Amino acid sequence: MIVEEEDVAFQDLFATDPDGQPVYLSKVSGPGYMQVITGYGPRPFIEVWPRTGARSDSATVAASDHFLLDQKSFLITVKRLPSLTQPVDMVVRVNTTADQTLNATDADGDPLTFSRAFGPYFVRISTTDPGHGSASGLVHVTPGEFDVGLFETTVEVKDDLSSSVRATFRITVVNSVGGGLGARGLFTSRFISLDAGAGPSGAVLGDLNRDGLMDALVTNSDFYSGDVSVFFGIQGGTFADRVPVLRGPRPRSAQLGDFNGDRIEDLAVAINDVGGFVSVLMGRGDGTFLPRVDYPVGLNCAAIAVGDVNGDGYPDVAGASEGYVRVMLNRGDGVFGLPIDLPSRRFPIDMKLEDMNQDGALELIVAYYNENVEVFRGHGDGTFEGPTPVSSGAASLTVGDLNSDGYMDLVLANPGLGRISIFLGGSTGLGTSRQDFAAGSAPGATTIDDFNRDGRPDLAVTNSSSDSVTILFGDGTGGFVPSGGFGTGVGPAAIVSADLNLDGASDILTSNYGSGTIAIILANADGSFSGAGVFNASDHPAAAVPADFNRDGLMDLAVADHQESLISVLYGKTDGGLERVSSVQTGLAPRPIASGDLNRDGYPDLVTGNLDANSVSVILNHAGASFGPRTDVPVDRPQAVGLADLNGDGVLDLTVSGAFDYFQVGLSIMMGRGDGTFLERSEIPIRSNGITSLAIANFDTDSTLDVVGVTSDGYSSYYVVLLGHGDGSFADGTFGYLDREYQQVIATDLNQDGKTDLAFTGYVFDPPVPSNGFVSVLLGNGDGTFGSPTGFETGYLPQALAAADFNADGRPDLAVANASGNTVSLLLGNGGGTFGTKVDFGVGRYPSGIVAADMDGDGKIDLVTCNQSGGTVTVLKNRGTAPPNRAPTADAGGPYSGVAGVPVALSGLGSSDPEGSQLTFSWGFGDGAEATGPQPLHTYRGDGRFQVSLDVSDGSLGGRDTTSATISAALPGVAFLGDAHRVLPVGVGPPFTCIQVEPAQHSYENSEIIPSTIVLKSPGTGDVSEIHAIGTKDVRIWDRDRDGVAEIAACFGREDLHHLFSSVRGRTAVPVAVEGGLTTGARFRAPLEITVVGTGTSSYSIVSANPIKSRGTLTFLNPRPGPVKVQLFDAAGRLVRTIANWERAESGLIDVPLDGLSDSRARLPSGVYFYKICNVSGVTTGRLSILR
Repeated sequence: MIVEEEDVAFQDLFATDPDGQPVYLSKVSGPGYMQVITGYGPRPFIEVWPRTGARSDSATVAASDHFLLDQKSFLITVKRLPSLTQPVDMVVRVNTTADQTLNATDADGDPLTFSRAFGPYFVRISTTDPGHGSASGLVHVTPGEFDVGLFETTVEVKDDLSSSVRATFRITVVNSVGGGLGARGLFTSRFISLDAGAGPSGAVLGDLNRDGLMDALVTNSDFYSGDVSVFFGIQGGTFADRVPVLRGPRPRSAQLGDFNGDRIEDLAVAINDVGGFVSVLMGRGDGTFLPRVDYPVGLNCAAIAVGDVNGDGYPDVAGASEGYVRVMLNRGDGVFGLPIDLPSRRFPIDMKLEDMNQDGALELIVAYYNENVEVFRGHGDGTFEGPTPVSSGAASLTVGDLNSDGYMDLVLANPGLGRISIFLGGSTGLGTSRQDFAAGSAPGATTIDDFNRDGRPDLAVTNSSSDSVTILFGDGTGGFVPSGGFGTGVGPAAIVSADLNLDGASDILTSNYGSGTIAIILANADGSFSGAGVFNASDHPAAAVPADFNRDGLMDLAVADHQESLISVLYGKTDGGLERVSSVQTGLAPRPIASGDLNRDGYPDLVTGNLDANSVSVILNHAGASFGPRTDVPVDRPQAVGLADLNGDGVLDLTVSGAFDYFQVGLSIMMGRGDGTFLERSEIPIRSNGITSLAIANFDTDSTLDVVGVTSDGYSSYYVVLLGHGDGSFADGTFGYLDREYQQVIATDLNQDGKTDLAFTGYVFDPPVPSNGFVSVLLGNGDGTFGSPTGFETGYLPQALAAADFNADGRPDLAVANASGNTVSLLLGNGGGTFGTKVDFGVGRYPSGIVAADMDGDGKIDLVTCNQSGGTVTVLKNRGTAPPNRAPTADAGGPYSGVAGVPVALSGLGSSDPEGSQLTFSWGFGDGAEATGPQPLHTYRGDGRFQVSLDVSDGSLGGRDTTSATISAALPGVAFLGDAHRVLPVGVGPPFTCIQVEPAQHSYENSEIIPSTIVLKSPGTGDVSEIHAIGTKDVRIWDRDRDGVAEIAACFGREDLHHLFSSVRGRTAVPVAVEGGLTTGARFRAPLEITVVGTGTSSYSIVSANPIKSRGTLTFLNPRPGPVKVQLFDAAGRLVRTIANWERAESGLIDVPLDGLSDSRARLPSGVYFYKICNVSGVTTGRLSILR
């Protein structure tokens, strides 16, 4: 056997006995790491588990039947693992290449193979020489323009047994000098957000690695996952991902100072754990530190200050604990001697060492929780007097010369009162009078800097309750004027300022306790900070949908407010901004929103799901001038809505996830009528707690639309796929398992294989420690099934996502709105359905909705978020390169059908532009007529088959599609004669004859018929080819044939019928048609066949129910009024009955009843009988049969 050290190998054992006796296997000899295992599994086996070190050992096993014994020996060879030389960290500029040689050895002389186990897509690792004992490989790094950041890469080396060792190194990708910000600069945002850790509460800035760029050091004060992390500065004003330099519970605050005089920044940290102490870490000059040295301070050590209190030129350290402040004097080598304790109050929260009165001695200022601030006056020898209270409570304190008098002033932040208080200093120290300034809702931390570069100190103040920073511009005398603010991450706890991007303006960094992030806010030249467009929407915007509602070529936005129960419409402006122009009420608590042209007027309409109203609101757009009023469709607990043409008729249909009753949930499908209304819903029950999000796309190969939804059973999350039949119905849903909690699903082709994939936002809710969420990507198989999920990290509590090619590299990217981080995570696509490390852009408070659209018409996809807690929408403008223009695709719809005279609705809504550009539409209808617009109506004047063409253009490129329109002359109807008019004699009979007419297959409504247009057509049978009806016989609607379809009576006069059938001779079946006009502009046509008795015939007669069993009818024509006699004879010629003997009978068809009786009222026997009719025109005879 051959096995690697520290690996496990197995070999099955086989033994037989010729006598059929039981065989027992056992170890006879061998190393201790070799065992024979019996009684476990189907057969005995050898287990080998060697520890470190190469060797060859012999082993022997035996088989026995307790009487005889057989032994076999074998050799175990233990091979050693390869040894991989640790790769060095690399720094690479964007759009360049860099290489590093890899080296590994194998003590056994085996060839080795190098590969990448983990790392970014732009890192390739290959084997250059597999060797036999010594091998080499190559790391090849090719970062693109937007790949700025710090990336961990793991190299793996394997031998011929596939045993491997790994090593991890870091690659820092930076920009070229003067270059942009890469992926972090792709959008203009309020701030850039980086993950900081658990509970970031403090921050300081300094050049820790001496590269000329400012680095950030952040304390994460969580009890279980606390640490101090360094963020190394990158050109452009941002930072690489964090590197922990000190781990342990509850680090509260930190300060930098050169404690040993080597001109390298050292670190002092206040640790509030195990009694409380100050940890001192000496810097190496590369951003790393030597092991810490701890100095006890006392319980609740929460604040620290650094300064030379004894004038020896070396910075000392003061740590505040519960009941005293401990001052530790520096010996000059970074070692601190015996402490000096100053009595103080409980619960210190902030502390500063500053020479307030410029006497050369530092004062010690301490702020306490819910207590007055105290000032200890320094003597310059390490001793202090006091304290002197300052009559103002504070959450933080900052010191600086605010009025340019050369003395330090004090700024205190009071969150309970919503103000900052300023105490001006002088030669005797701080004055007793204070000035108060409003500074937001809950001012916490402050920093002093000249933000607007006017030479006068300004203030920046955090507001934890509103997740923002307020800027107050100084007037140079100690007075301040608020100048607005901007957003940060959740719960900003600390704030620092410096020129991070070396542009001469002071920038801001905040540590955000609630979201576990730092926010980098780069200043503009005028001292403002917001890079994103922020626009008022409504009080609580939750979701939005983009569309060009007024068809002006600019993208607009409709925003649903779930608390105010309204939709706000914001129209786009030429500068990329948004202006709220109208609002319309919805049902209670609208959240899901969709847009589409429901009534085919060319203007996008709106649909919202109203969770608390148990309804869906349909809101029509009136040519962009106004919206509504709404029409509510009842749906219980609607959680998601979608608009799509599910049955291919060119009309948008509505899909809603909701409930049918208290116990049943699923999807409601409502087919659109094309006028903004919908047919009755069909219900698709789904076993779940309800669909919280849905997407409509084609997931298989049948070209029909399918539906996917996110659901759960109360314990786990699932996705359910319903494949469409193309008629608005769906197959039973198939479920796929999803772990954790999921919010939204989108469907698009993420790996560009022509198959639709899925992306879900998800998170693990584990308060109070922030936990980043994730996007799960499931690649489609093209048959309605999907692969296993692959997760990519996002920000905290992701709520919504969008997909587009944001950086114009031809690969789909993802953008995710993180509600509890006040950020959007951008994940640039690597191709193949994978994505790079997230970059977080700051937006407004609690972004719960996100859309991707070209808001300013520059060809680049921007991002818009709905900030639910801020009452705003944020537009992140894309600063990247616009993608090359591609030709649009025309889709003329169809084939169409219709009736001459009736408008035919055509739709080009299936047309698309790869860049989402606004399209123009030009139609040709095949009859010489033309039109423009996406959904024209055209009326054909005649029947036939016409070729329809559609040309679309994005302004520079175009596309063309053709289809057909088949137009019939009239809508079909059904006509029949009543019992009284089964035979029509020409020129005789009743004054009018009525024909019953009804629509065939509901092709029209009876109420649409125009009575004055009804005609009876029979070409070639008389003097005229058509005659007009004289009006309906009865205004009532009948159903004489009892087929469930109502008909009307079209009645025609005797003289008109005589002219229509004047050429008919004898008894003839004549095909005719009843036609007429409809109020819709169409016509109807109802064909039938009439038995006509033509002009000149006087001997017409017929017997109904022949043979006669009990009763029958003899019908004959009496051409002129006069006497009539009807007689019945048997086969022998004997008269058996005189049926009628009238002195005068009117002209026309006469019905005579036959009862089968003789003149004596006796029943006539079965047989053949003859009838004779005598009138003024002569004698008519015929025969009939009686059957008993």
